[in-house]
Amino acid sequence: MRAIKYYVETVQQRRSSSPTLLRRKSSRRRRKVSNGTAPIESHSSVSSESDIQSGRQLQHIPGDYGGAQFLCEQYNHDLFATVLLCSNETSSCARSSSHEAVFDYENFKQLVLGQGGLSVANTFVKLLERAVQRKWPLLAVLAGMTAEANLKYCWITWLMMSVEYPYQDRIETLSENVLVSDLVVYCVETGFVNTLETSVELFFPGSNFNVLVKFLTETYALNFSEATTELLKKFLHIASKCPILQLEKLELINFTAKLLILHLDHNFESFYYQIQLLETLVASDINYFTHKVDFTTLLRIAQIIQCSTVRIDFIKFYDRPLNLQKELDDLCGRLVDGRFYKAAVEIADLSELPKERIIFEHWVNEFDLRGTCDFDQYQTDLNRYGFGAEVLLNFYIHIANRLEDSDPQRYALLKKTLDLINDRGLYPSEVYDRDRLEFELAVAYVRCRQDPSTLELYHSHFFNTAFKRDRGVLYHTFLELKEVAGINDLTISSLKLIDPNEVAQLDNLINRLLEKGDIVQALRYQAIFDQRPNDLHFIVFCMALAESLVSLYNLTKEERLMLNEDFKRASNRFQRRTLRTSRISASSANNSWINSPMRVNANDSSDTSAGASEFEEVPSREKQDIYEAINGLGVQIQYGQEIAKRIVLTYRVAMYLDKEYNEILKIRDPIGFLAEVIQEDCIHKLEVISDVMTSHKLRDEVVSEFLSREIATAVVSSKFYLLQQGSPPVISTKPVEELLWGYNIDQEFHLFLELAPNTTMLGNCLLRYCDAIKQYRRLEKSPELGRSESEDSGSGKGDRELLEKLRTIFRGQVLSLKKQNTIIVALLIKAHDCFVHECSVEGIVEVLQRCKALNSVLTAAKSWNLIVKLLVGIGRYREMYYCFETLIKHDQFESLLGQFDEKHSNGLKTAIISFLNEHCPEQKEFFRLAALHFLMYKEIAEMWETEAKSAIAKVLSTYEKPSTVAGGSPKAGIPRLACTPLVVSELNGAMESYMHAAENYLLDNKMNLAQRTASNAELVALQISLVNQVLPEKTGPGAADHQSCYSVLNIKDPELFVYSALSVPQALIVARTYDCEVNWTTALYQHYIVNGELNYLEDYLDRLPLTDEMIEALVKKFQQEPRVTPEMERAIAGLVDLVESVTLKYRLASLLGLKRTINELINQNSFYYLKDCDYGRGEHTVGGS
Repeated sequence: MRAIKYYVETVQQRRSSSPTLLRRKSSRRRRKVSNGTAPIESHSSVSSESDIQSGRQLQHIPGDYGGAQFLCEQYNHDLFATVLLCSNETSSCARSSSHEAVFDYENFKQLVLGQGGLSVANTFVKLLERAVQRKWPLLAVLAGMTAEANLKYCWITWLMMSVEYPYQDRIETLSENVLVSDLVVYCVETGFVNTLETSVELFFPGSNFNVLVKFLTETYALNFSEATTELLKKFLHIASKCPILQLEKLELINFTAKLLILHLDHNFESFYYQIQLLETLVASDINYFTHKVDFTTLLRIAQIIQCSTVRIDFIKFYDRPLNLQKELDDLCGRLVDGRFYKAAVEIADLSELPKERIIFEHWVNEFDLRGTCDFDQYQTDLNRYGFGAEVLLNFYIHIANRLEDSDPQRYALLKKTLDLINDRGLYPSEVYDRDRLEFELAVAYVRCRQDPSTLELYHSHFFNTAFKRDRGVLYHTFLELKEVAGINDLTISSLKLIDPNEVAQLDNLINRLLEKGDIVQALRYQAIFDQRPNDLHFIVFCMALAESLVSLYNLTKEERLMLNEDFKRASNRFQRRTLRTSRISASSANNSWINSPMRVNANDSSDTSAGASEFEEVPSREKQDIYEAINGLGVQIQYGQEIAKRIVLTYRVAMYLDKEYNEILKIRDPIGFLAEVIQEDCIHKLEVISDVMTSHKLRDEVVSEFLSREIATAVVSSKFYLLQQGSPPVISTKPVEELLWGYNIDQEFHLFLELAPNTTMLGNCLLRYCDAIKQYRRLEKSPELGRSESEDSGSGKGDRELLEKLRTIFRGQVLSLKKQNTIIVALLIKAHDCFVHECSVEGIVEVLQRCKALNSVLTAAKSWNLIVKLLVGIGRYREMYYCFETLIKHDQFESLLGQFDEKHSNGLKTAIISFLNEHCPEQKEFFRLAALHFLMYKEIAEMWETEAKSAIAKVLSTYEKPSTVAGGSPKAGIPRLACTPLVVSELNGAMESYMHAAENYLLDNKMNLAQRTASNAELVALQISLVNQVLPEKTGPGAADHQSCYSVLNIKDPELFVYSALSVPQALIVARTYDCEVNWTTALYQHYIVNGELNYLEDYLDRLPLTDEMIEALVKKFQQEPRVTPEMERAIAGLVDLVESVTLKYRLASLLGLKRTINELINQNSFYYLKDCDYGRGEHTVGGS
């Protein structure tokens, strides 16, 4: 009874200490439940009561397990009966107690297996035997109470019976320690963690192993707190030799690691809880105590595969260092099969496994999902994981083989494959047949359902490396290109296409390659498909002719016909006419040499060479014929013009220089070669230089630096006699011409501008030379000071290179300030021409700013001629008015009137006159000097005329007054002019200006302009006369305020003015000035008849004829006069007396009733004439009426 009470209290204590155990049921054990559920009364013992309450062992106990009925029935009777049966008398007990020590593991095995024949048969043995036979764990407890020395076997028996351990199959072959370990492992694997903990607590409460099983129980209850972690830490620190397992400390910890792995594998239904357990294990630092398993690695693996559906058996990673890689590789394979590629890559990274297969499958899967290729991602993955190019190549080929030829993606994949092969240099290769891939690529191109012309071209390795490195300049002969293309090593060739559309697309592909300059790939396609478009044929033919691979005089009939057609259509596509001085022929070549500027450098040629040139044709006729043939073929080339240009220009350079084509083609230092060309005597030198620059595709900055250096050299050499090659060092009053390659760069600088592809850059280079020359002189004058200034300014490598070039140019000559200024002026003028050529506003402004600064330097040096040269050379006179001001201020105006050519003098004379007119109008002497020097009479006349008009406008605006005559008067509306001495003075100045203008117009033979200006002068003189007539009339105070006269300077209606206010001479002047017709009949009637101005008729008769028609018109007008005075009658009678026609005079006298006039006619001999004429009845036809 004492034993039972103890057992029940222990169980109750366990139940109260673990109330949460009722909450979970293991799904793993649930799968082991039989179809029929055992009744409650079928539990085996009180120890099983604990498991029943916790819900752990209910479904593990079979229905026929009779031991469970022990407590549910009247077990008091049965239990005591069993105990009594197993007990012996006191003597027996004493005897049995004397044999307790001999009960060993062999006896225990016999007892458990029921083999009988035990030498020991005491209460302990009987109880233990009954516990096994009836499967009553409680009896094992009672047995332990009777024999504490064999408590271990009681614990084993109790635990085996509680968890249904299959001892029949195992105990026979297992040793005691192995049996105990296997039993513990079985409890953990089958989920009897709580039962295991109860057993240890019951039989070995003070064992350190009890701490471990408590950790297992807590984690089994999903308690992953820090307290739980501390339990494991405590066990690891107190672990020593275990009396239960009979293991040393290290073996115990290793066994513990195994139990934890089994616990991890079998006792958690969620992977999330497994990760939590692993985190708890890692937090306990168990890795420091055992090397059998790396829990940190297991945690990392679990975290990686958490997002996937793939799971692992953690026990496989226990104590298997040799198979670890295999297990991880298998895990990667399963992840790849499940398409969890990211997790597979992380596992591979963790275990340093190859990732090629993973990434390959990932790419294939992505392509299957999207249907498109992400080439950037492929390259990123390749670089990230450090794969070889073979992985990507295999993928490209694998996907390309799955696509049809018409799919654009197949072309893209094949192109990427070949590009990768070229980039990585994977040829020649037995794995990848580049020739076959190129064939399939071309087939995909010609059969693509997308417009092939939009597809990106595949280029040869030669094009991507050597050709691009050489900036698209071809340095290889045809035979070398053929070798580079590997034509003789092709694995496939002459695979002709049948479909005409495909043939046309293949031609298009080859033509596009030629247009890009990839002749190597074009040659490969030609050999593979045995297809040659016309342009490729022409290019190859040009190369063969230029390299003398074929003879121009040994061609087939078809080739000759083709050349003949080309000759007819040849043009100067590759020729710069502006740089040529003659045609290519024997006679013209010789003539051009004689007349070319290069003859200046050839004066020392021997007579022998001169005589030989009369018989030698340079270039030879054969070369000229070949050149014409190549040029004719090149004109016909539509695709590959750059290649054709390279061939034609190179051959032309070789022809002019009388060198071999291959020798010129191989030149890779064009600048050094240009230096040689400059020194040679050849025809069309500028064209040769241009051909070299163009054929070598020299960059703009290279050409600009070369030309700027040559120009600077020419300018400097012209200023130093010792630097002039071929010129004797004698002093000459004539300025030395600036010669470059035999050309005068002052007069023919436009030719060198044609050579420069970027004249703005050339101008900037010349400006840099201007700065470098100043620095060079400072260094020459004071090396230390110049060096410190250079360091302070931080001059770079380019400035130092310029200084070195200048040292080479000057060759030790002393550079004075005057020569420095002279050189800088010349370079500034050239730089300005460069900027103007391309309308570079920034460059022009920079030059003008430098000119303004240089003007101050030249003024201080009193270099007046250089100022004029700078002004005239730049030619921007209005922006450089400061030069005029400087020269006039220092009394150097005559310097502007130097001898200049017609190009400069035309602009300079206009600028001088404009400046004088705007800034020095009072300097009449300057006007006279400029006019006399430049014969600028018209401009001077215009200025005088403008000055006169300005003076008259000033007078009118100040002194002109409106008319004061009543509105009814004929003189109403005629303006008047105030009469003052000041007006007279102003008008005299205007009249003189008009007179000067008329004189200058006459000097310039501008007669009409002179006449017009003279008429204006007469008009001003008339106005002066009118003013002078009024001035003497009134004197005294206030008289000037009322003095005025008619204003003839601003007449709105000249006819009205003439009829009412002017005399005949005055009217004539006004009529000429205002270009108007005067009706003298009306004027005579108004002045002579109406106003009674008798002198008016006399003035008229002195200057103009008075006709009978005019007198007849006056009579008719007089007859219409409403108010006739005697004075008017006398005036009209006087006019009738002036009529020459007798009949008209008689008729007019009769109409007016002039008896005196009629009597005079009758008394004179005219009477008979009148009688014959019937007294004038026929006058209508004779004199008119």
